[in-house]
Amino acid sequence: MPFISAYRGVVFKGNAKKGQTILVHGASGAVGLMGVQIAKYKGLTVIGTAGTPEGIEVVRQAGADHVVNHREADSANKILSLTNGEGVDIILEMVVSVNGPTDQKVLKKGGTIVVIGTKNWGTMDFFQLNPLVLSEHTITGMSVLHIVEEEWKLLRHEVEHMQKSGDIRPIIANIYKFEDVGQAHFDTMGGGGARGKLVVSIANDTPEAMQS
Repeated sequence: MPFISAYRGVVFKGNAKKGQTILVHGASGAVGLMGVQIAKYKGLTVIGTAGTPEGIEVVRQAGADHVVNHREADSANKILSLTNGEGVDIILEMVVSVNGPTDQKVLKKGGTIVVIGTKNWGTMDFFQLNPLVLSEHTITGMSVLHIVEEEWKLLRHEVEHMQKSGDIRPIIANIYKFEDVGQAHFDTMGGGGARGKLVVSIANDTPEAMQS
């Protein structure tokens, strides 16, 4: 599912092209890490964001060209400096209700924000209409519920090819025994910052054996 969401966001909704620059805002989660790898595979320059040292490191491991701490007050200026002040072509956005104002600051004229997730599903008052209109920004949602058959065919082909070539790989932060599922839930919801996938094993394999 992370591959499907990320690929559809980067390629189908973001219309990514080789040589463009993409910002993966919230790149240390499962979808974000896939987004980084897919964008690199497609020939884009990738700027990823994360909120912890561990998250920043895992985004680097995924192949991002640059990583910015989105919890720092000057994160928008840092992102702009990485693009010589021009801004990014595409933003893959995981929490638009938090990052929306920053997104509009760092998106170049004619750029696209692909919204995958948010903490507030009720309103969009975090976007300013003036830059939206004057800079001709496009804001589009992305849901895997609307994948059509032709997209499925391409997705199946791409995931198989990229797995075999080693261009994508799952990055696992932790593996829990089934009896520790409560801790897995706490670690997911505790707000400590994402750093890859959390896996719950229902087999007899130990977490150590699964990591090897």
